[in-house]
Amino acid sequence: MATKKATTTVKAPGFKEPVITIKPNTPEMAAYLEVGYGMSLEKVQTILKERPERPELWPYEVYEKAQAFMQAYTSSPEPISDRPAWKLTPHPER
Repeated sequence: MATKKATTTVKAPGFKEPVITIKPNTPEMAAYLEVGYGMSLEKVQTILKERPERPELWPYEVYEKAQAFMQAYTSSPEPISDRPAWKLTPHPER
């Protein structure tokens, strides 16, 4: 059974250490977001399911936070500009 890697390591020019990116919809992304949002993926799914039916169960602020968590969990970065990317020039001491 083939498994997809949840992280990607990229060697960025001018840096000694590789840059690690986390892919969306993975347990690693859920763990990463749990730290910032203070709620687990299971709690977010519960809030998003229960709030529209019974608004008195969850405050609106918590519902907004859950929506933001889910959008961050499922989305991947997409460039929005058609201008060329900024080029990093290596630091002479790195």
